[in-house]
Amino acid sequence: MKLKNKKIWCTVMIVIIVAIDQITKYFAKACLYGKGAKPFIKGVVEFVYAQNTGVAFSMFDGGRWFFVALTAVVLLFCILYMYKGKGQNNLWLFWSLGVIVSGAIGNLIDRIYLGYVIDFINPTFVMEIFMSNPKQIVSKEFFIEKIWGYESDVEYNNIEVYISFLRKKLTAISAPVQIKTARGIGYSLE
Repeated sequence: MKLKNKKIWCTVMIVIIVAIDQITKYFAKACLYGKGAKPFIKGVVEFVYAQNTGVAFSMFDGGRWFFVALTAVVLLFCILYMYKGKGQNNLWLFWSLGVIVSGAIGNLIDRIYLGYVIDFINPTFVMEIFMSNPKQIVSKEFFIEKIWGYESDVEYNNIEVYISFLRKKLTAISAPVQIKTARGIGYSLE
């Protein structure tokens, strides 16, 4: 594919993905807001409306304008690298950056106009593990083995971030249970 055509098609792809992102978020708000979770793949993923004022899983809440500025800078870097730098030499990198740019633009639109990012895809597999092991301490190793497999390269941080997300969700819905930390061992749902 010629370089000029590749740039045109990537730009078209970015516009389409941003449009799909905004349309799905519109429907998520219209169909899910205040209505609880709707299972998509039972035990794995559900759709539930959430307003994310931070970054991944609502970490660093309240940094709206900081994240707007950071996203704009990262977007500028990615776009320049894609269209003017070496990013165009590697086809996979070029298109992958295009997808990342699309997501960043969609979230930037949300942050500027709404003050938060609309999230609606919620992985539920961690909660499923808790529910099948009530009041028992579940180790991080057990989570990793059950979700990603024994020989995966997943780090404990992945579990810690998701546990933080779940705690916020449980607090937001005033759940009668909470996730407790057993330092150096794991977590329990009590």
